[in-house]
Amino acid sequence: MPVDTTELLNVLRSPSGIDFYPVVIQVLMVLTWAMHMFFINITIGSLLMTIVGYVQRDLKWRKLSQKTIKIAIISLSLGIVFGVAPLLFTQVIYDNLWYTANNLSAWLVILFVPIVILAYYAAYFFYFRNRDRSPSWLVLFPLLSLAGILYAAAAMHIFSYQELFPDKWVDWYTNGGTTMNTSGWHVYAFSVPRYLFFILLSLFVFGIYMKGYAWFFSKREDMDQSFVAWFGQVGQKLAAVAGALLVLDAILYNALQGTLGHPVIWGTVGFVAVVWALLMAWSRSSAGWVAPTLVGLAFFSDLAVGIMREAIRMIELAKFNHTIYDYPMHLNIFGPVLFFGTLGVGIAVFAFVLYVLYKGGRRAGVYEASKVETANTLWRFAWFTVVMWLVIFWGTGVIVLANLNNY
Repeated sequence: MPVDTTELLNVLRSPSGIDFYPVVIQVLMVLTWAMHMFFINITIGSLLMTIVGYVQRDLKWRKLSQKTIKIAIISLSLGIVFGVAPLLFTQVIYDNLWYTANNLSAWLVILFVPIVILAYYAAYFFYFRNRDRSPSWLVLFPLLSLAGILYAAAAMHIFSYQELFPDKWVDWYTNGGTTMNTSGWHVYAFSVPRYLFFILLSLFVFGIYMKGYAWFFSKREDMDQSFVAWFGQVGQKLAAVAGALLVLDAILYNALQGTLGHPVIWGTVGFVAVVWALLMAWSRSSAGWVAPTLVGLAFFSDLAVGIMREAIRMIELAKFNHTIYDYPMHLNIFGPVLFFGTLGVGIAVFAFVLYVLYKGGRRAGVYEASKVETANTLWRFAWFTVVMWLVIFWGTGVIVLANLNNY
């Protein structure tokens, strides 16, 4: 008896429903995914440039590899932190898709964390051992790190892509209705253009980031400004080539997926194409606003891709009359208030940290933040929000425990 895919998708939803408006969760999912992807793009791009720089005989390239590996380990840690939020939002409104896709390829999920840990330590080992005259075999460690991150990217691609074919799930799981396939080792759907798209996006974003890096350190008297300028030029070339290929690959993937005619898709591809065109048009400009503007547009390119990714998912699910907007909802204001309160605390703390990092990084020598009133104000506000959050969080827990017998 054929399976009704629409009914299957509805049955696989959590029977408890959700506690807030699906559209809000969807917007937050796309926004946090863009933040996560921005740092993952930088991680992949910096690891690749680390490898390219290290195998060059020119000491200038070796110095580049020393800079980019440091960028890689910092951006990877930030990418992991920011990756938690979109994963949780996905599990809330797309639980029927996410858990099914994970179970179909369960071993990819199990191996994900240890492989990422191994990639992280490999990058750190290279960072501590990389010198101008280090042995050639040391390049194996950033290669291992990059391979691990690309595996993680491939795993996430597989889960996300297998979600788009709910009409095939039963056949995949039962080998066409013959036997139960519970090994968890199979990959049932993989799109090379889609996977390649995110790799090219990483090179495009990181190339722009390199221009931003050169702009940021252009005022530092204690740094070799000829190297800094060259670093930005390498980024310009990388982003120019990757951006052109990125636009072409986006068109190819959506053409194969059958979503090319959708206005959201054209809007996304058009936005990325405009960013690439601006990169080319401003390539010789010495204006101080160019590089930071392009870095901002690189983040919005990630956001546009996140919107495209979500639009493709909605287009595919619409074929089965399935939408997240009819997910059963039981409004509970406490959870969202706690979430947005926690988000506010995070913004306050990051505002202080980013301000100090920006001011300290733009000048030579020691930056004494304690002598700057703006830094002190941001610190006091951040500390106040953290204390208030702890009081409310633990206070709420005490109240719940005290009234546990009443529930």
